[in-house]
Amino acid sequence: MTPFESQPANLVNFLKTVSPQGGMGNEAIELAYNNINKTQGIDQVIIIGDAPANTDSETIQKRSSCQG
Repeated sequence: MTPFESQPANLVNFLKTVSPQGGMGNEAIELAYNNINKTQGIDQVIIIGDAPANTDSETIQKRSSCQG
């Protein structure tokens, strides 16, 4: 997670340093949305990924495989 930023140029400079690393296929953006919904004072969000979002069936499958 990056700190809150109000200057577009600072965000662009940060993004230049980011590269993809590993993963389990599609992005779990539902987890990002869940965290955002629990945080007050956020009115804009940029989510960046290197793969599409999980489908509903992928979300269910991945959650069931991670529960012990």
